[in-house]
Amino acid sequence: MIYELIYNSISAKDFDKKSLPDILLKSRSWNSANQITGCLVYHESEFLQILEGPEEVVKELYNRILLDHRHYNVQLLAQGPIKERAFADWCMAYYDFSVTNNSAKNKISVDLLLQITGKMNDTTIARSLFKFITEDIFRSK
Repeated sequence: MIYELIYNSISAKDFDKKSLPDILLKSRSWNSANQITGCLVYHESEFLQILEGPEEVVKELYNRILLDHRHYNVQLLAQGPIKERAFADWCMAYYDFSVTNNSAKNKISVDLLLQITGKMNDTTIARSLFKFITEDIFRSK
């Protein structure tokens, strides 16, 4: 069974965005070795991540994420079994909405995703919205 978990958090005040490439490199290596796929989105000090993989491994990874000092206010948005991976080809897709030309529109998209998934607590809705926001970005890469 494939399990999915979606959360968001805020980067710590002392978080250096320049460390993201190193974080991604280590995460991708670990994820690949542990059958984890997913996507990390960053926007103006806010993280939004979807993790997919074996339930036990995803939950173990999330527990490690909760202890990571580089961010705080970690909020679980949705979790549960899924039929297929949304990011099967990505051991950790990444996109920084902060660097795009239309930052205001991107912030609305990220905020809307957080708001709707938080209210609905429905992994199907969360997953659909997450894919909608990121689909065009990763299709071109």
